[in-house]
Amino acid sequence: MKKVCILVITLFLVFGLSSCNLSSENTTDRLDQLRQEYEGIGVAHNEALSLVYQDLAAESAVRQLSFDDCMDIANRCLDSKKIPSLNAIIGSGSGSSDAYRACMAMLPSLSGLLAKPAANAAIIDDLSEEIEIIGRYKDIYDKMVNILDAGSATESKIQELEQLYLVIDTDVESAEDKEALMNSLRTLMHSASYWDEQWNEWGATFSGGMQKTAAVGIIGGLAIIDGVGAVVGTVEGFQNTKPGEEGRGWTILGSAAKEACKFSITAALSLILL
Repeated sequence: MKKVCILVITLFLVFGLSSCNLSSENTTDRLDQLRQEYEGIGVAHNEALSLVYQDLAAESAVRQLSFDDCMDIANRCLDSKKIPSLNAIIGSGSGSSDAYRACMAMLPSLSGLLAKPAANAAIIDDLSEEIEIIGRYKDIYDKMVNILDAGSATESKIQELEQLYLVIDTDVESAEDKEALMNSLRTLMHSASYWDEQWNEWGATFSGGMQKTAAVGIIGGLAIIDGVGAVVGTVEGFQNTKPGEEGRGWTILGSAAKEACKFSITAALSLILL
């Protein structure tokens, strides 16, 4: 009897450990799959930012630019140039959405918010009241904020943020909402890396340095706003296309990248120039 009990316990432990290992492998495989599936939006977003920066820097070298000048140049760039990783020109319509106007309305307070600790939570609170999809999934954005507000290095934050792929994959039922939130998350991660590397260059190009603006919270705040732009662009891409329409996926991806870039430029320049 004792031998039988030992055998049963041994089998239970073996099957239990095998089940845990299988579950862990499945989770890792799913995370890798989601990383690859949504990588394109982050790459396209950073490419768009680089294109706009080139045009802005070229104009800034020959004349002093106002905020409105910069936004006009940015919109022309996004409406006319190809983003290298996309296979089509992104269409026109810059700045026409209600969500973008809501972001623009925040400009007077944005520079003050981003210069303070814990600004990211306040940004999400404000935008969740103005943008429906952000409000519906505010708990997910609060998780993003908590990670971005941590004192760890950007690379470590990105590793933590990637775990939210699995949260969105499990908790969000709507296919359109899921794609929007995945695009938002990936854009946010790429944005954090971009601004971590390029913020000082932008400041030096357009204001001779950022002495007038404290750097506390800026990178995380810009990443959050870029992520909001991506979710807005994805939703608008779905609304402006029909199921089965040729090139629909590219149109949605382009819309997401373009809106994220616009939100990003708006927020960055509001800090540098306003």
